[in-house]
Amino acid sequence: DASNDTLVGAGGSDTALYTAAAGVRLNLALTSAQDTGMGIDVLSGIENATGGGGADVLRGNSGGNQLQGMGGNDTIYGESGSDLIYGGAGNDLLYGGSYGDMFIFTANDGHDTIADFQDGTDALVMGNFIDVSIQDAGANTLLIYGATQVTLLNVNYTQISIADFLFP
Repeated sequence: DASNDTLVGAGGSDTALYTAAAGVRLNLALTSAQDTGMGIDVLSGIENATGGGGADVLRGNSGGNQLQGMGGNDTIYGESGSDLIYGGAGNDLLYGGSYGDMFIFTANDGHDTIADFQDGTDALVMGNFIDVSIQDAGANTLLIYGATQVTLLNVNYTQISIADFLFP
């Protein structure tokens, strides 16, 4: 809801879940009060975040986070730590950070952009897809499968191989 809340993780893996249609702004590294767009919230010991249907801005912390934008044109920053990042529907801008991250894509996710894909370190997780097209897009690489497109900024298409993909 749009009230002021305090969320305290109790060990294990804890998730802040926002289901509003409006965009959410959330920084898991910030333990003081922050205006999330859904009220003034305080988060402590929360490792994961799920946005709602709007244009969310989610930012992880130094740990391994699971960050999900869901609907809307989201911007997600994994920061440091090995993160699991899923933009969901919409045209999302994704940043993994400095460690090995997994970027997850499913059918009809829109046209997403990964701003800092590290070949040989990060992984692209394609849900139930066999036919992925890898195309040269100037200084970038374009991945196309079904209605979903993913642009890897500043990655030459010759660097991408089957080793960069995970197929569940």
